[in-house]
Amino acid sequence: MKTMPNHKPHSGLTGKRILVTRPADQASEFVSNLQSAGAEVVIFPTITIYPADDWSACDEALDNLDLWDALIFTSANGVRYFVKRAQEIFPHLIQKLQKCTTYAVGERTMAVADSLGLPAVCFNKAQNAELLAEELARRVKGKILFPCGNLTGDMVQVRLSDEGVGVTQVVVYQTLPFKPENTDRVMMELKNKQIDAIAFFSPSSIKHFLDLIPQSYLDQCAIAAIGSTTAAAARSHGLFPDIIAETTDSKNLIKTMENYYRDRS
Repeated sequence: MKTMPNHKPHSGLTGKRILVTRPADQASEFVSNLQSAGAEVVIFPTITIYPADDWSACDEALDNLDLWDALIFTSANGVRYFVKRAQEIFPHLIQKLQKCTTYAVGERTMAVADSLGLPAVCFNKAQNAELLAEELARRVKGKILFPCGNLTGDMVQVRLSDEGVGVTQVVVYQTLPFKPENTDRVMMELKNKQIDAIAFFSPSSIKHFLDLIPQSYLDQCAIAAIGSTTAAAARSHGLFPDIIAETTDSKNLIKTMENYYRDRS
């Protein structure tokens, strides 16, 4: 699926063709901002998001909500699926849930939490699990509930345990591979060097992208990563990001991309 650019003078992205790997139903704001910056966008989601298969751990955590001193969310998906589950199964707990101390990584996660009635403190500089754990250890003494995805690692849990802070992770959504309908066309465009940059938003999107596209087709294409965790995942797969957003905020990623192309002009 291709959308036409809305050129904006003096933008470093004017006329650049950017491949966006975020799930299509979550990419609209990022795509709109790219187009406003003058870019032409090719949407190419390599993952899809579904609710968790097993809700038993989450339900137990909600049923014992008073045990938790804080909630932590590292993705908008974590917020959406956790709150939706609470609304469906434990509607009587919604008001209590909205009074919980809540932390969010990134402005997008914070905005979704706020929109669902969970006013959240934003950790915009927590680019990876280690920095997040350090920040949480300074703020929370007690037990933290961490609604997350099936691919979330245990680094936060391990690091906070070392600091005497208990973290319980409950899976509320799952990330699965997805093959877009335009795979063959995108493969040909990459092979013919018709894509200027690829934007990655998670380690899983990189892995599944490389399951679809030969890495040799990316030689002349800039790699953009949101946050250091995604950048590190790219390196682990042999991709070396040219553009790394300092925070896990899509607006910051666009700004970093603009600066990258301005410096090269």
